[in-house]
Formats: sequence, C-alpha cells, structure tokens
Amino acid sequence: MADAGEGDARKTKCQGGSTGKRKRKLEHLFAGDKETRIEAFEKELEALFGYYKEVKNQKVGVDVRYYGSRNATVGVLLEESEFPLARLVDEIHDTLKKVDPDPVTVTHATVKSCVISVGQRLMYGVTNDDADILEDHSESCLWCWETRDVKLIPASARGLFIFRRTCRSMIHERITAVSEMISSLKKPESEQNYCDGLIEASAELDKAYSEEDIRFLMDSLMQKNSVDMTQAKAKQEVKSILQQLDRHKREVKKGNKSMDNELQGKTLLVGVYLAQQQIWDTIR
Repeated sequence: MADAGEGDARKTKCQGGSTGKRKRKLEHLFAGDKETRIEAFEKELEALFGYYKEVKNQKVGVDVRYYGSRNATVGVLLEESEFPLARLVDEIHDTLKKVDPDPVTVTHATVKSCVISVGQRLMYGVTNDDADILEDHSESCLWCWETRDVKLIPASARGLFIFRRTCRSMIHERITAVSEMISSLKKPESEQNYCDGLIEASAELDKAYSEEDIRFLMDSLMQKNSVDMTQAKAKQEVKSILQQLDRHKREVKKGNKSMDNELQGKTLLVGVYLAQQQIWDTIR
C-alpha cells in the first residue's frame, strides 16, 4: 500500500508547472491512498452491474401474440433478450410456430433473417472489441437485443421501453467511465502520460451520471409513464428530467466552490494572523 509520502511525490511530479484548475484537479485525484480509490471504483462498478440487472428483472408486461406482421412480432419477442443469436432464433422460432397465422413458412432460416433485420444486439457492460457481437455470452458485456424501429413495439409499452433504453445507455456510460478510471489508476506511474490519462478519465467520470442520478431519472420517468406515451413525448420527458439533474449538479458544484473559497480565505487570514503574532513576538 502506498504511503502519504508516495502520494505527495506523485502529485508533485504530475503538477510540474501546472496552475489553477489543473492543479486543483490533480489535488483531488491524489487525495487518499491509490489502492483505496481503486477498490472504491471497483465497488461502484459492481453496484452498477447490480442495478442493471435489477432494472432488467423488472419485466415489461407485453402479450405473446401476433402483432399484425412477422417483423412486429419478432421485434416484440427479441426486445431486451440477452441471448446469443442462435438461442434467440430457437426461442422465437418456437413461439412463432404457435402464434403466426402461417406457421408452415416459419423456419429457422426465415426467423434468423428477420431477427438480424429487425433487431440489433448492444453491449451495455464493459466494452470488449474482440467479442462476437451476435454470439458472445460474457456476463461482463451485459448484452441486450433491441428493436431497430421502436414503432414496431405496441404503443402501450413503447414509452416504457424507451425509458429503459435510456437507463441502460446511462448505466453503460458510467460503467465505461469508471472502468477507464480504474485502468488509468492501475497504470505504472512512470508512464509519460500517466497524469494526463488520469485527468481525462476524471473528466469523463464527471460527465457520466452516477447511479443515484440514474435511479432518480428512472423513478421520475415511471411516474410520468402512460399507455399513450409517444416516442416524441418520451424523449421530451427524458430531456426535461436530465435538465433538472444538470441544474442540481451545477448548483452543488457552485456551492462546493463557494465553500472551498471560504475555507481558503479563512486559511489565509489565519496565516496572516500567525505571521503578525511572530512579528510582535520578535519586537517584544
């Protein structure tokens, strides 16, 4: 475990000729023990995965039936599935055989073609560029199928699915930012761009909404959800609540800055007072 002296040495090395905002950012990044900070970020990452699964397990109630076209029916059946393509095709094939008005034409080949055309498989966990998008089943990737055209989803559930997509996207942004911060902290401090990497990772972390913010967003959206929620209205509700969150974050940041300035002012006054006392003691 690194001691305080090592932390100060890292901070001094990174600060160099830095001034103002960069210096304050570095002081924040090097506050506390490095291993402790990594452990805290890893716990946050674990909590984000837990929240993703919590939301996922709150299933949206949509009837399993034929929705006027095969594409629309497949779109409903694939929405929010985490299965690899092969397993998803098997599942949808078996269901379509029961609900499609022309079951004879339902084959694995036609279902696979329809799934790839109608849906897309997205990664909401830790990014892995080497993963097979259609067949990978790594838990850390948090795979999720989504219908490309949300209008294929029944109007009664469309708004709710849009809200959940927004939630997943925000969780992914936070997971990515936290993962990058952990990676930056774990890099050798001897690397030339070590400090710049920390600052960049910290900036991305500041931009990504926290789990607390995302929970607030989802709770607020759930209160506004209705069976007649259109796509445009759903997006407007998301935008409105995010604006509220952003205003709150700015106010908190402004308040913290005022407190820091006040503390610095008091520290300066104490320093002046002690210096004066030393002068008077010398005169006496």
